[in-house]
This record gives sequence, C-alpha cells and structure tokens, in this order.
Amino acid sequence: MTANARQEAVTAELSLGRDALRAATALRDLGLVLDALSRLYFAAMHFSRALLAVDGIEVRSHRGLVSVLGLHFVKPGRLEPEYQQTLARLETWRDKADYERNFAADRSLLDREIESCLRLETRVVELVRDARLSA
Repeated sequence: MTANARQEAVTAELSLGRDALRAATALRDLGLVLDALSRLYFAAMHFSRALLAVDGIEVRSHRGLVSVLGLHFVKPGRLEPEYQQTLARLETWRDKADYERNFAADRSLLDREIESCLRLETRVVELVRDARLSA
C-alpha cells in the first residue's frame, strides 16, 4: 500500500468511526441501548482499522481484527492493552446485542462503553498524528 493509499484509508476509517460513534450516541438518546452498542462496536472497529492502515495493514474479518491489532500494536508496545480490550469487549456486546434474544444492557453500561470508545478514538488519533498521517 502506497503512502497516499495509507493516508486515504486512515482518513476514511476515522470518518466512518466518527459517524458510527455519532450514531451510537443518537441511538442512546433515543433509548435504543442494544442498537447503540452495536454501532459502538463498529466505531471501535473503524478506529482500529485506521490504526492498522498506518502500517498498510488491512483486516477484512471481524474475528481477526482484535488479534491483528494485538500483534502489530499491543505486543510491540505501540498501543496500550486496554484499547485492544475495549475492541474485544465491544465486539462481545455487539454479538450479544444483535444475536441473543434475552440479552439486556442498561444505559450505564452503554455510557461507560461510549467513554471507552472515545478514549480509543483519542489514542488512535494521537498515534496517527505521530505517524504524520491525516487525522
């Protein structure tokens, strides 16, 4: 992936992540907690994909994303483990929210996870800027 393609991928993923985060917040305000949790995972997914794009890495599967993020950023010490854990946790909430009929989550859980996702976004933007790519 060329430097220009990396920059375009980072910019696109950050934009998609911000849109998903805004959607999650709007859904929260409508009282749609499960739908908000689902969108929140997609925000974290896009932020994580933006970070991987810094190194020209593309991950197409949801299942592989947590592992690849850990391998390329957490294990070498470029990203704190809490952010990989945030992504993994949000993936679990999304699966439960979308596929488990009896799953119930409350607004306080959602609010905590929105804060976690906002911290992930902030950290990703810092790392992208350090790499001198558009944030």
